[in-house]
Amino acid sequence: MRVVHLCLTPVAGSPWNTVTALNEHSDVEARLIVLNPTAYGSRTFPNDLVWENDCDESLAVIAAADVVHLHQWFEPAAWFGPEVGAICAQKPCIRQFHSQLAHFIGDDSAALERLLADPMPHLVIAQFHERYHLQARVVPNLIPLSDPLLSASTNRERDKLPCISWSPTVHESAWESRWATKGYPETLRMLDNLSEERCCTVDVIENVPRDECLRRKGSSDIVVDELVTGSYHLSGLEGLAQGKPVLGWLDERSQTVLRELTGAGSLPWVNVHLEDAEKVIRVLLADRELREVIGTESRLWMERWYNDRVMVQHYVQAYRDLLERPDLFSRVRKSGRLAHWQNIQLPDLIWDARRERGLATQKQAWSQKARETWDAIKWKSRGKNLDR
Repeated sequence: MRVVHLCLTPVAGSPWNTVTALNEHSDVEARLIVLNPTAYGSRTFPNDLVWENDCDESLAVIAAADVVHLHQWFEPAAWFGPEVGAICAQKPCIRQFHSQLAHFIGDDSAALERLLADPMPHLVIAQFHERYHLQARVVPNLIPLSDPLLSASTNRERDKLPCISWSPTVHESAWESRWATKGYPETLRMLDNLSEERCCTVDVIENVPRDECLRRKGSSDIVVDELVTGSYHLSGLEGLAQGKPVLGWLDERSQTVLRELTGAGSLPWVNVHLEDAEKVIRVLLADRELREVIGTESRLWMERWYNDRVMVQHYVQAYRDLLERPDLFSRVRKSGRLAHWQNIQLPDLIWDARRERGLATQKQAWSQKARETWDAIKWKSRGKNLDR
């Protein structure tokens, strides 16, 4: 079976990881075509075919494919041209979401209804997005466990301060957006506090190629994923594969979906809110043996429950069903008022309550800082007056 993956951007390397796993661990022959491989600037990822440079070969690959796999929401004809659109219209296509639809259409309810009614079979990664795509089949966000950059790393020197790595991709505040945030200023402030006390070093990894990011993360002792929204990210999976303690906050829905997808009874994240993370990190920084025990279990969990050699079969089965039983994609996963309450309303209410507390704490801290600054100014002025 030949499958061609089309995407406008590298989608944080996710399509590349999927194509790699398909070629290495299945009988599927997969290719990847990216329209704009430098969409994230210096944060780059491996490529197969680049549309602008490999147009003729790309057209041949699309024409020869048995299945066209589209990543995110776009119409092939609008971005890759009418010829590609015409070819895709004649082939079985499947679309995978890595973002919720609001990311593409904002608050346009009519457009949302139209896109949700799209008859094309859908896949969605097993992160927070799935709760908004109940018509989509849940699939793993794969990572290549055999990649040397994702192997368990034990090369840290014992006499060095432990290192915390964090690789945020957006700068929004924790309470600025429900999902499009990794709590940048709040998490950075927490890590800076720890670093200033000289109990650790902090490596904030931004705007670098994928391989450099993984090398730096691999030389750290603790990995911070994301502590705000209730979801997890590819960064957290990478840290687990590298045998690190990974701090993240996974809400009940994210945990349930991961357990159902993998069959695992437990999850390896150090599951903690942003508000409580500093105390947890301090314990880990002070206990090397504990870090190593947690890290070893992290890697073992990935090998047993999230191994791309096995998990890639979710994609293979999706392609087989697309070709043989497309009716299976018409099934909607558990929906209704109770499901909406449990999966969306309740988690949102919990986030809102945390947001109110977080903003109140920030306001109090700013007021205290302003008072301290004003007192310092008054004291300095008083000293000058005395000198006169």
